[in-house]
Amino acid sequence: MTRKYPDIIIREYLETDLEYLANNLRDVDRRELEALFDEPAIEGLKYSIENADSIWVVCHKQIPCMIFGISDRTEEKEEARSGLIWAVGTDEVYKHKKALHEISQNVINNWFEEYDVLFNYIWDENTLHKTWLKSLGFLFFEEDYIISAAEEKFVFFCQFHPDCLEEE
Repeated sequence: MTRKYPDIIIREYLETDLEYLANNLRDVDRRELEALFDEPAIEGLKYSIENADSIWVVCHKQIPCMIFGISDRTEEKEEARSGLIWAVGTDEVYKHKKALHEISQNVINNWFEEYDVLFNYIWDENTLHKTWLKSLGFLFFEEDYIISAAEEKFVFFCQFHPDCLEEE
C-alpha cells in the first residue's frame, strides 16, 4: 500500500511512531481522544493501535504526520463486511491538505476492495473532522450516537461501498 507523493509516503506503523505522534497530535485530535477515552491521548492512541487489524502512517520527509487504521467488525460471514476506521494527525497535515485528501480517498477505495461499509463515531464537537469526512463522502446520523467514558457525545458516521448502493 505504500504510495509516493511529493515528499510524502505511506508506510506500515512502527512502534517508534507512537511517542512522536502522541506528543505532536493536533489539538483537536488530542481533545477527541481524551473525550472518548477519558484518559491522556497517548492511552487512546495505544488502544486504537492495539485493536486495529491494519495500521498505516503517512510521513512527510520521513517524519510521521498522520496515522490511520481499520478493524474488521463483521459479526457473521453472511453479513456485509464492516470496517471500523480511524485517523489522527499532527499539525503537519495542515500543510498538505490536498495531498492528504487524495491519499485518504485512495485509502478508502482500497478498503472498499475488502469491506462493504466503513464506519465509526466522531466527537460531536469535532467540526474539522466532520468537514473532512463529508468531503470524502461519509454520511452522518445525528440520532445514532454514543456517550463516551468522559460523558461526551460521539455521532455515528459511515460510507457504503458504491456497489451496495446500486439498484438491482
